[in-house]
Amino acid sequence: MAESSFKKILVPLDGSDNSKRALMEAISFAGLTNAPITGLYVISSDVGTESFVEALKPLSSIEEKNYTEKQLSEANGVMGEAKKMCEENHIRFQGIVAKGSIGSKIVQYAKDHEFDHIVIGMTGKGHIGEVLLGSVSYYVIHNAEIPVMVVK
Repeated sequence: MAESSFKKILVPLDGSDNSKRALMEAISFAGLTNAPITGLYVISSDVGTESFVEALKPLSSIEEKNYTEKQLSEANGVMGEAKKMCEENHIRFQGIVAKGSIGSKIVQYAKDHEFDHIVIGMTGKGHIGEVLLGSVSYYVIHNAEIPVMVVK
C-alpha cells in the first residue's frame, strides 16, 4: 500500500459494535499514513430509520425536543469514546454530529470535505429502515465517489 493512499478518512459512527470495528480499522490505516480521522454521527431525520420499538410507538408519545436531546446526548457519548480510542493510538480525531438522511449525509459530507476514504461498519444498530429500504452501508457503497471499506 502506498503511504499516500489514506490522507483523510471518514468513519460514520453510531455506537454499534460494527462502527467501533470500522473505527479500529481506520485507526490502523491512519497509523500507517498519519491520516486524520473524522467521525460522523448522523441523527436521522428519516422516519424509516427509527428503531423498530420507536417506530411502533404512537406519534403522540414521541416528544421531538426530548427525542432530539436524547439523540444528541448519545451522539456526544459515541464521539467521546471514538476520540479516546484515537488518542490512545496517537491519531488525530475530529467528531462531527449532523442531522439528515443518514446515507446521503455521509456521502455528501465526504464529497464536500474532500475525504479520500470512507470506512463504515456493515450494519448499524438494527434500524427498521435497513430491512425495508436497504442499509446505510449499501447506499454509501453505491453512491460515494471515493473508495469505501466495509467492516464486518
